[in-house]
Amino acid sequence: TGMVAAYSSDGRIVEAIQILEVMPQHGIVAWNAIITACARLGHCATALGMFHDMELQGVEPDRVTMLAVSDACASSLEKESHEETMSASVDQVAARMKGFLPDTVVATALVRMYGRCHRVAEAESVFRDIANKSIMPQRSRVSWNSIVSGLSQNGRGREALQVFRVMVLEGVEADTGCFASVLGACADMEDLEQGSLVHQEITSTTDGNTLIATAVVNMYGKCGQVSEAKSAFDQISRKTSRTLVSWNAMLTAYAQNKHGRQALSLLAAMDSEGVTKPDRVTLITALNACADVGALAQGKELHQAVDEEMSYKHRADVSVATALLNMYGRCGSVEQARRLFEAMPRHDIVSWTAIVSAYARCRQAKVSLQLFRAMELEGMLPNEISFVSIVSACSAASLVEDGRTFFLLIYRYAAGPSMEQWACMVELLGRSGQLTKAEEVLENMPLEPDASAWRALVAASRLHNDNERARRAARNAAMLVDP
Repeated sequence: TGMVAAYSSDGRIVEAIQILEVMPQHGIVAWNAIITACARLGHCATALGMFHDMELQGVEPDRVTMLAVSDACASSLEKESHEETMSASVDQVAARMKGFLPDTVVATALVRMYGRCHRVAEAESVFRDIANKSIMPQRSRVSWNSIVSGLSQNGRGREALQVFRVMVLEGVEADTGCFASVLGACADMEDLEQGSLVHQEITSTTDGNTLIATAVVNMYGKCGQVSEAKSAFDQISRKTSRTLVSWNAMLTAYAQNKHGRQALSLLAAMDSEGVTKPDRVTLITALNACADVGALAQGKELHQAVDEEMSYKHRADVSVATALLNMYGRCGSVEQARRLFEAMPRHDIVSWTAIVSAYARCRQAKVSLQLFRAMELEGMLPNEISFVSIVSACSAASLVEDGRTFFLLIYRYAAGPSMEQWACMVELLGRSGQLTKAEEVLENMPLEPDASAWRALVAASRLHNDNERARRAARNAAMLVDP
């Protein structure tokens, strides 16, 4: 048993299992050593397999077993595509864990597992039980943090924020993970007001660390506050050390807010400071920045880095390949975009949209429409973003009639265009000089135009020096922003 524990703690799982197999008796301590080590090292399927073997041999799990297995179960579901199989494992593990209640530590682990497995209703149910003293003793700080994290990770940001506020009122101190989750919720909702308040609370109650500071950068970036994001990013270097995740957060803040040149300057700074090899987030974000500013030369350098320095995993990654395709297409190198498209092992809706848009942007509307038909034949249903991207590409290339054709295709897949799609149509007409038609679209569309739709007309009117129409559209936009 001692040798199994020693090998397990040293990460030598194969040797530990070999020793376990020749032991005359397998006690719970030996099983726990291997299962815990597997879960810690990310060998989640092995951890679950060992757990099942342990049960088959009639060894009863204890609290330590269930804490390790719950983490392994959640991690497996996050990685696996076979959700139905993993869901059965979640049910089996949860049933076992419930046998240890009212143990608050196990209950908290159950909340965390349910949250990570996207089963928020079950997580909330267990969390409510922890508050019932006739069922369980009390909620711990970790219990609160687990439910906040679970809600945030599952798109329930508003509820995560509400639970966080109740937690603070009850005098429970948030930990690093909780603050990061709440900031993530504010970022997803683009709620600058609440995000700023949480940032103030962090500043007044903790010294902060790289995880929290990175979450602050991400929140301000998602909320469009690039200068605040940069200020938070600069603070990381003064107080703690920057990680690749920190650099990626700032890079994303620049790229998402159309500060492509700053994003590429930051990428150069990463290289000069000897930051570890970029990951897929770095690559995709930097390639998108190149696409935004037409930086073909830098895009080619990134492509070379993918080919020469990145692992096969990155080269075969559909998202990285699509970002390369998109970069070449938006930089006018449609032949290279097509070669990349045809070399991809599989295509998703994003890669199809990128290649269709690339040909539209290069004024090859016939090819663009042919590819769109091929996409349909492949069973890929265009989504809202697909049409926005394609119509915008037609607008950039002044292909008004082709843009109209794609716009009308929206009705094949939806009840009607979305607000963003209508705004693209306004931009298409306006940029081509058809300002009266663009304004008529705004006045007669079935949806109430929002500020962004009116701003599209403002930009087009200024482009064609129609100052009176620009002022009129600007007034309408201002009324919607600040009634």
